[in-house]
Amino acid sequence: MSYSRGVEDLDNAFKRMGISASNKYNKNYFPKSKPVLIYYNKSENKPSWVRHPHEEEEDSFIWKELTGRKFEKIAGPISNDYDISISEIYKNTNKYLERQYKLKKQKRKAVFGFCEERIMYHATDPDNVDEICSNNFNWRLSGQSRGHKYGYGVSFTPEPSFSHQFCKEIEKALVVTKVLICKSQIGSKDMILPSKGFDTTRSKSKKVFVKFEDSEFYPAYVVFYTDDSESE
Repeated sequence: MSYSRGVEDLDNAFKRMGISASNKYNKNYFPKSKPVLIYYNKSENKPSWVRHPHEEEEDSFIWKELTGRKFEKIAGPISNDYDISISEIYKNTNKYLERQYKLKKQKRKAVFGFCEERIMYHATDPDNVDEICSNNFNWRLSGQSRGHKYGYGVSFTPEPSFSHQFCKEIEKALVVTKVLICKSQIGSKDMILPSKGFDTTRSKSKKVFVKFEDSEFYPAYVVFYTDDSESE
């Protein structure tokens, strides 16, 4: 048997099928793979097995101070609501938390058929801000500041003036947060989770909303301010 003849026959067969037998493969049959984008992040709540080896060289979150119109856009609803003096506003960028938040939104839509994103507020001591921006709110700490009247979760409010009572410091931090809400029910202090078919609990007045799972919220902005009414 002639091996050279066999190669020629195979080459002719490839040509009939439109495939080149040479090292330069036909791109229609062997398309080049697309590059994969890798985001670095060193958030502590991220599993070690998904971290990049050089991830420790990157910051887990980035702050950018807002000025001008961007400052006014965030400050307007807050300063108009009650008597405060805003010193600084920062936009928080945390790629890992953003991706987790978007994934949670997709899952909620798949379960409930819809998912609403609302802007809400959470007042806290300025010392807590770095931890929140790096690792997000921790629902496991529920009730450590002012109890858990509407359930064991993280509390938010759509009214800035209502939120500031939960921080007793004169200098405060207000975290402007994106919150996912599908279906809410009135909560109680004994609720560990919402009832089946609900993802959120709230007060009757709808001034308080409580979330119970990770990544159902994203700390988008941080407002540092002084409560003028308490400083008088």
